[in-house]
Amino acid sequence: SQTGPLTVTGVATLAAGSGTIDFSNQYNDFQDMVSAATDTAVANAILLWDANSLLLGSVTTPTTGSTSVDLLAFGTITQSAALTVNILGVQATGAVSLDNAGNAIGSLAASSVGGLTLVDSAGGLTLLGQVASGGTTTVTTTGGALDLSTVNLLAAGQSLSLTGAGIRQDAASPGQVTAAATNLDAGAGDIALTGALNDFTGAVALTVTGSGSIAITDANAIELGSSTIADGTLTVNA
Repeated sequence: SQTGPLTVTGVATLAAGSGTIDFSNQYNDFQDMVSAATDTAVANAILLWDANSLLLGSVTTPTTGSTSVDLLAFGTITQSAALTVNILGVQATGAVSLDNAGNAIGSLAASSVGGLTLVDSAGGLTLLGQVASGGTTTVTTTGGALDLSTVNLLAAGQSLSLTGAGIRQDAASPGQVTAAATNLDAGAGDIALTGALNDFTGAVALTVTGSGSIAITDANAIELGSSTIADGTLTVNA
């Protein structure tokens, strides 16, 4: 933890063992790569805040319970090594690019970013809180579904690309998805984005294979782009 802002000009390696890492002063300035690790399975296990951009090395926590990592930067957030975290929350005025193929992220908590590229290989990714992006937004998970659950994914006016083994909103209480040009690739899973408030203002390209089906809803008009559906069904409501 800290009692005042930190300025670190070199590489920072933070290892908390059975403790937590709390560097949540908004005036911190990590000028080089920051790596962090803890063995403690608690909420806010790692807090890393930076007054400028933040470059991550490896970040590792237990992948159980409410264990979470919170990142904040008044600039961009990028990485040079993989993240292994249970719940990740990201706040950044600039674009966030966490595109390492080795990332293992269980869930994405409430996040507000200037753009987002997120790659996960943990076998599926669930959104736990509203995600708002002011730039190009790409979320990819392998080995499992991309579950938007009941929360909003807001990228109005921005391009959106979602990839998973299934892409879905909660059937009973879906949130809202907003975007311009949109690409949805569910592999052999289903696309089920049926929230009544969804609003796609650009062409929507849809891809499923095998017996995967598509159900998509737009509160206004919808324009379908180049799309592929094999043996499943297509349901469009607008």
